[in-house]
Amino acid sequence: MKTAYELAMERLGGIQECSAEVKAKLSEIDSIYDAQKAKAEVDAQTALAQARGNASKEEQIRTDLATELKRIEERREAKKAAAREGKEA
Repeated sequence: MKTAYELAMERLGGIQECSAEVKAKLSEIDSIYDAQKAKAEVDAQTALAQARGNASKEEQIRTDLATELKRIEERREAKKAAAREGKEA
């Protein structure tokens, strides 16, 4: 009897194994984008410290940070998908 996971993987076409080279590239991509996210968060914290007391400005900074983090994550996933396919993005 197969587990739900095994049945789902059959429907999706199975698990694709990555070569060591692809794994290294994915790790490099994660490092790059983790650094970008950290920089965005530090920049936002700095801006929040400067805007202390101005609620509308603080809210705008938080909204901008959320938007930027989403963009970074989307770029990360696009790069990783390209790496898995053997393409450069």
